[in-house]
Amino acid sequence: MNAQLETILRRYLVLVPEGHNVPLETELAALGLDSMSALTLLLELEEIFDISFPDDLLNATTFRSAKSLENVVQMLRKNGMAKAQDTEEFMEGPIPSRLLGPSSSRPIGATARG
Repeated sequence: MNAQLETILRRYLVLVPEGHNVPLETELAALGLDSMSALTLLLELEEIFDISFPDDLLNATTFRSAKSLENVVQMLRKNGMAKAQDTEEFMEGPIPSRLLGPSSSRPIGATARG
């Protein structure tokens, strides 16, 4: 795993013991990622890696595990913004409810992209 990404993830995964690697395949929610930290993580990843998550990547598959998130970050860094054909495999699930506002179908803090 990218060392910078692991350092960022570690701040949000409160159930990963100090000195242990972030498990790549374990669900992030099981490692302590909650709704507020997921949103903050998303914004930090966008800022640190100079990427922007398109709406179609804001789903359960993207945020399932450290490995799935790393794959998406790498793809976005490589391609700038993901093309629709590159993201088909990540569109399997809906946007995680922990990223949605109480009465919105759009993630908290998300803006429409033109």
